[in-house]
Amino acid sequence: MDALAQQLVSNAWTILIVLFLLGFFVQWMAWVFGWGRFSGSRVPEDSDERRPLRFVITEFLTNVINDFRHLLALIVILMFAATLVYVLWRAGNNVDNINKALQAVTGTLSGIIGVILGYYFGESAARERRDGGSSQSQAGGEAVQQQPAGGAGAIDAAPPPPPLDGNGQ
Repeated sequence: MDALAQQLVSNAWTILIVLFLLGFFVQWMAWVFGWGRFSGSRVPEDSDERRPLRFVITEFLTNVINDFRHLLALIVILMFAATLVYVLWRAGNNVDNINKALQAVTGTLSGIIGVILGYYFGESAARERRDGGSSQSQAGGEAVQQQPAGGAGAIDAAPPPPPLDGNGQ
């Protein structure tokens, strides 16, 4: 019994992570199929409007495809975090090994994280512009320069550049 208790204590984080992922998966399945608090308006059991299985499967696959890019980004972020934790765990307490491990992981994977962050922030900015959240956009989506606050009026042309001398300089 004492060996079982030691085994459970040493694997406590693994058990917690598995339980968290299991709960997340159950909640996601409830959301996809409209169970529990996600049920919304329910169709009566005796109604002819019950959903056939092909409709449920189609809706499930549609939700998976719509959420795939977010799932893919989450998987990449989790892989980065897991790799970082694993490499730091393997490095031990030696500062040189920790430094090399951090340089190896962040040097190779931080570019991917930057691309993902840029994609999400760019997507949200584009969606805001498209939905009319920005006051500097037209219907065509082009940015319009606003008149200066001082009311300067027309834009003045820049003076022409000085003429070139005979050497082309």
